[in-house]
Amino acid sequence: MSYKKLHIIVITITLLSISAFSQEIGSAWIDVRGKNNMEVEKILIQEVSTLSSYSSTTIEETRNKLENENDNRSIEFKNRKVLLRTALNTAIDNKNDISIEVNDLKDQIALNQSEVSSLNQKIVDTDSSSTMSRILIDGEKSRIKDELTKIPFYEVMIARVKNFPENASNVSNYDNKMSHEISRKAIENQLGIDIITKTIVKDGTLTDNMVTTSLAGKANSNLTLALITVEDEVTKQLSFDRYRYGVVTVYPFQREDVSLTLTPTMAGIDVDVEIVLNTSIGITNDLPSDEKRRLNNLLNEKKLKNGDSESQINRLARNSKRLIALESSKIERNNKAVVDYKERIENIKPDIEDYQNQLNSSVNDLTTAVDNFAVTRTDYESHVFNESYVEVFPWEGYASADESITEKYGEFAVESFQEFLTSIKSEYLSEKEQVKQDAFSEIKETKKTDVVLNKIKLLGKFAESKGRRTQLSIYIAYNFGFEFEEAVESADLVDDVRPTFQSEPEPPKIDNPKKETTKNYNVNIVTTPAGATAMSGGKKIGKTPLQAYLEPGMNSLNIQKKGYKPKMDVLDIPNYGVLDLDYTLVPLLVDEQKNNKWLVWGVIGAAAISGGVYYLTLPEEAETGSITLTIAIP
Repeated sequence: MSYKKLHIIVITITLLSISAFSQEIGSAWIDVRGKNNMEVEKILIQEVSTLSSYSSTTIEETRNKLENENDNRSIEFKNRKVLLRTALNTAIDNKNDISIEVNDLKDQIALNQSEVSSLNQKIVDTDSSSTMSRILIDGEKSRIKDELTKIPFYEVMIARVKNFPENASNVSNYDNKMSHEISRKAIENQLGIDIITKTIVKDGTLTDNMVTTSLAGKANSNLTLALITVEDEVTKQLSFDRYRYGVVTVYPFQREDVSLTLTPTMAGIDVDVEIVLNTSIGITNDLPSDEKRRLNNLLNEKKLKNGDSESQINRLARNSKRLIALESSKIERNNKAVVDYKERIENIKPDIEDYQNQLNSSVNDLTTAVDNFAVTRTDYESHVFNESYVEVFPWEGYASADESITEKYGEFAVESFQEFLTSIKSEYLSEKEQVKQDAFSEIKETKKTDVVLNKIKLLGKFAESKGRRTQLSIYIAYNFGFEFEEAVESADLVDDVRPTFQSEPEPPKIDNPKKETTKNYNVNIVTTPAGATAMSGGKKIGKTPLQAYLEPGMNSLNIQKKGYKPKMDVLDIPNYGVLDLDYTLVPLLVDEQKNNKWLVWGVIGAAAISGGVYYLTLPEEAETGSITLTIAIP
């Protein structure tokens, strides 16, 4: 036999042996999803009646094959779960790191803005203090001017009408004219101005201009009348000089006295008037000695009274000087403080701007990190939800000679199913899932709540005589997965997807009262499709479409709808107006209702290899762990 023919025979035998070994025994996989236990038991009893018998060796080989496939599938599932969990942990850590950075930057901005607000408030308070000091100074100056109107000054004045006619018909006209000239002269003399200038003007309480403007003058006089006989030395004829003299009280800052008004009857009367400094000069020198004595007494009285008035002005000047100096020093200090506050604000502003730029960049990074977290979490959860296993449960028992072997096989099949439920639930549902306890862990491992039976396969049965009884054995394979607690799809898991930002403090607006923000709503959220759950800051705010109120500033927003990818966003809620948001939700790539596949459902990959395109698909009727490879070569 030639080598070529031998090679063909070997290949043919190998292919036939592979084909024979690959031939499945027992029933096909039976889909029992959604059926209750009684329905499954009924199916088992029905299938047993048509189940073929095989040798124990053949059944064990098939069992070993299924278990090996299950082990390989389990290993691959766990390996991929570890990879997905590692990616998820990395996404969590990255998101949390950026979240901490964002919150730190917000705290830093808030701290600096708070300092700016505090400095602005200090400027307002300081300006208010300066304004109050100016009001006190102006009030004190006004008080001084008012007090000056109450302080009198005194002068001794004398007036004379020479050659007073003896036959004068209206003597009062002469006396009024003398009183008028005495008052005018006393006021024009500006009594007390020197004292005021040396005290109140000198210390800055009032200015020369203010004093000059305020001068008016009012004079009160209490005059003594004297009629003196004068003999002409040449003619020896006698004549009379009429005198009026006395102490005149002058109020320099009061309104002019009516006595200063000159009447027509006074116009033709000539009057000499003088301020009496001593009795030896001027008009007073012509007076008799007794009149001079009276004048000397009046001069002494004037000095005493003017001394009292000067003391009053000095006291007034001292008190006002202290108050004005104190308030002026406050204003000076306040002006320097305002300059310092403004410089500090200008120094802080660049820091705030720098932190704000960093925050904007970090918020963008956080949005990317949150999106990445959502994708990795969805991949991880989808993988976990698709966890499935195949286990073979053999069951055996005895049948007596008078019992129906078929009925006994049905009983054993039901007992195998019941043992499967008890064993699997005990084995898998008692697992304790680990939950991270650190402050920034968001993902809680999903907890299995029930076993979900997907498919069953009756491998075969065999019987062996044991004396008068027959030992019966039946092998059943169960393809099963799990149900998980609702928290996986609820907002509890999504709650921690991104950090909640506190409202950024607003610096106070000076002389601009803040408008009250409406408590009705300030955000309008619409999604396609509608009916999604919206969360913010760990709290459910409603189903879309919705209108809600969120505190102004940075806020997290999470939108979730079963069958769609979650949508996360960071909102900067304005102080006024309404923020309109419109989101289009993207359907999940993996159909969560078909989670019985341990690989992926549908077309899972494509690659260009040697000029062809290879599509790996999992058909609807494929057995667990098997695939069909279709090669399309152009």
